[in-house]
Amino acid sequence: MVSSAKLEPGLQPAVLLVAGDEALIGRVRYLLPAADFRLLTAGEASAGAEVVARECPALVLIEPRLLGASDTEALASAAARVGAHLLVVCDAEEDGNATGEQAVESVFVSRSGSPASNPLRSAFERHLLDENRRLRALRRASEERIEELLGARDDWARTFDAIDEPLAILSRDLKVTHANRAFLRLAGARVSEPVGMACHRALFGTERPCEACALGWGERPTAPVELVAGGRSYSMHCFDGGERHICLYRETTEERVVTRRAMQTEKLAAIGQLAAGIAHEINNPLGGILAFTQLMLRDEGRSEQDLEMLGEVERAALRCKRIVGGLLNFSRRRHAGCSSFDLNQLAEDVALLFRPQLKGPATVVLHEELWPVPLMVRGDATEIEQVALNLLVNALQAFDGRPGTITLRTRRQGEHVELTTSDDGPGIAPELLSRIFEPTFTTKPPGLGTGLGLAVAWGIAERHGGSLEVKSEPGTGSTFTLRLSAAAEAAGGDFDRGTPGG
Repeated sequence: MVSSAKLEPGLQPAVLLVAGDEALIGRVRYLLPAADFRLLTAGEASAGAEVVARECPALVLIEPRLLGASDTEALASAAARVGAHLLVVCDAEEDGNATGEQAVESVFVSRSGSPASNPLRSAFERHLLDENRRLRALRRASEERIEELLGARDDWARTFDAIDEPLAILSRDLKVTHANRAFLRLAGARVSEPVGMACHRALFGTERPCEACALGWGERPTAPVELVAGGRSYSMHCFDGGERHICLYRETTEERVVTRRAMQTEKLAAIGQLAAGIAHEINNPLGGILAFTQLMLRDEGRSEQDLEMLGEVERAALRCKRIVGGLLNFSRRRHAGCSSFDLNQLAEDVALLFRPQLKGPATVVLHEELWPVPLMVRGDATEIEQVALNLLVNALQAFDGRPGTITLRTRRQGEHVELTTSDDGPGIAPELLSRIFEPTFTTKPPGLGTGLGLAVAWGIAERHGGSLEVKSEPGTGSTFTLRLSAAAEAAGGDFDRGTPGG
């Protein structure tokens, strides 16, 4: 037989339980297409109830005449509990209420009659139609749910990629399972697809986990982890993702530079306070030395040799006083002086003071390359002279008794003027370049340096609105550049170089 209701793809064949004799079972096989149902049989009501509870059939066909009233009632109750359609077989002359209240909603079929008019086939087709409608509704609901999930996935992916900082989700073995675009940019061209790679290999190209990261030894960090690789530094925050690690990376390279500068400024402030106290203590005996020296110079009858020696003492005391005054000015963070001076003339004076230090067993030559026209600068000439002299002395000490060349150069660069000292000495190691302007930091042996010279020079340059920069490579020498703002020349071309102390 061919049924008018067909089983839709994806729908399992209906389970039909027949509680009756062989004749009834044969009749069922004749009336229904075998491909659309799975037939179960039960000769007794107790066995039928057990099958109903275990298999949950869609249709239950019983014959009360064979089972008896009580067994029919029990089987009908079991069918009702699982929501099965109950079909009751009866002859035309039998009463439909023979099965009691449980049979009120039952469909009555007859052993006789043509297949086309038999209620069993109609009931089965209604079941197929109901199941087909249920399947279509389930498919529609599934498709709608899939669309919702796909939309949620796309929203999640867009949100994930919109985060500016590198973000990755890692498995327990530190393999990247998801990564946003910022993570890909951080990984760079070295990694085309980080998913499946270890995080440390994807980001830094290393085969071993980062030493500072607790994830490497199976623990979840409770605080941000500082990672350093390739000359850059990163702060990694790890969040609890259950069986996953959610890691957010933030580059802190520039932040660390700013922090170091702030620390350096704080150190300079502390050194300035210390220098102020020391300067005051030194100033008092210097004043006495200078006063007594000047009184002795006024004494009549002094020999020329005595006068010359006293003059040297006076000049040395005045210079010490100027340096002490510079320390006091530096510690007070006073604004630079307001006199104009020629940077070329200052360089010549500094070279004149420095040349006597070149005398010694080693041959160190000083070359001067000065700009052909005056380079006017407004500021404290004594402080700038102190910076230039300090740079020359450092260059000389770098040779450590070996021969070499020092070049003192001035030039104009746009709106700025520059004073540069270059040497062909041993140079500065890269790991020390970032620390040479720190107060008290020095590579010189004890007694040859305090570590304050470059720190004070850096402070003077900053106070004048300029900068002090260094370029150096081991084996090729060092170049220090003092850059200041150029000042307009005084009226008539004359200028005042300024007095000591500004």
